[in-house]
Amino acid sequence: MYWQEKLDIIKKKYPSPVFRDMFRAGGDIVEKIIHKFHNATYQTFTQSDNPKDLLKSCELVKETCILDLENYLYQLEDNVNYWFFLLDTPMGNRFQVYDCRKAPLIELYYLASVQDNMKFYIVDKKYEWLLFFELDRKENTAYIYQSKANENGKKI
Repeated sequence: MYWQEKLDIIKKKYPSPVFRDMFRAGGDIVEKIIHKFHNATYQTFTQSDNPKDLLKSCELVKETCILDLENYLYQLEDNVNYWFFLLDTPMGNRFQVYDCRKAPLIELYYLASVQDNMKFYIVDKKYEWLLFFELDRKENTAYIYQSKANENGKKI
């Protein structure tokens, strides 16, 4: 219930198009992300314990402390929407997808960051690039990986 209450506050604070909960369309978006960026089917992706291993052209961009990761998120463009794709969410779902700009994305990150081992994606809405974030709070370490769908994908 806590998650849903906080999500309702975010929805009121950031109306569409700044923030949209993709509850109904989330499965289709996830399938497109899997198809574009992973060597996997929907089923193998959902059964995988480590989705990073399924990424196509996966490249480690940065290994940093958690605080530096938070600073990294603030570098996202303000008026651009991204897919924010959470894995193993705190509310018990296997995953959740949101269409949002930087401000609500960062609020969702903080809301979900209670997990010891957090994993999430930030995906370009044109599906040209993806960033995969793996956090280990016990070690205070964050790993940022990138994958590009083609040569036109943004260099991070």
